[in-house]
Amino acid sequence: PRYAEEQSFGVIASPSSNISAVLGSSSLVICGALEDVIVWNVKTGRALKRLRDQDCGSIVTCIATQPQSKERIVAGYADGSIRIWNVTSGQLIVKLHGHKKSVTCLSFNANASQLVSGADDTDIIVWDIVSQRGRFRLRGHKDAVTACAFLDQDRKLITSSKDTLIKIWDLETQHAVTTCVGHRSEIWTIAVNRDETRVVTASSDRQLRVWALSSSDATLTYMGSIKRQSTARSCLLAFNTTELARLA
Repeated sequence: PRYAEEQSFGVIASPSSNISAVLGSSSLVICGALEDVIVWNVKTGRALKRLRDQDCGSIVTCIATQPQSKERIVAGYADGSIRIWNVTSGQLIVKLHGHKKSVTCLSFNANASQLVSGADDTDIIVWDIVSQRGRFRLRGHKDAVTACAFLDQDRKLITSSKDTLIKIWDLETQHAVTTCVGHRSEIWTIAVNRDETRVVTASSDRQLRVWALSSSDATLTYMGSIKRQSTARSCLLAFNTTELARLA
């Protein structure tokens, strides 16, 4: 043949996983690439770090960064396992096992002492990172859990699912205290603002729905919708954290 391969990137990012920016950096992103977690410098196009557990043959399905830290990330896998990595050293810190199917969403609390995970098995697990054990399991969704976040100083959780429902959970009683029906199709992602007064949800339709949130009372009140131009599935929602860009 006239041409021969000299170099290739391999898999840059696989569609099974989300992509997460590194806290405080404008050039570093973390993504799942089959069984690996890769740290990319998007300005230079170079892979800076490749994280892989040789004992795990499952692909990465979800990634989340730890608040207030540039070093630690958490990755969920198709076999239901979860791993916390130190990005700087490449060290595997913790392995967690609790889900029976692919992990679909992960979120730390503010001080990273707890982690919540959701999966295709419809379960939600709250983990204690210090003791490296699951605190409890929450059941109530009828399809895969797609997003999760701590509320009310870690006393509550908000979750969404392919079952079209949004739920707020009281972690003291370990029960869903609020269930909202606002979408007619699968909810794929949610965003909560810093003050915990607004929630935005996105599904397979063209509408982003905006809710007034009272985290202490565990209530959601529908405010209206924002029409999207695209018909593609929404993958990520995020609030701008600057003071000038808060949603009033």
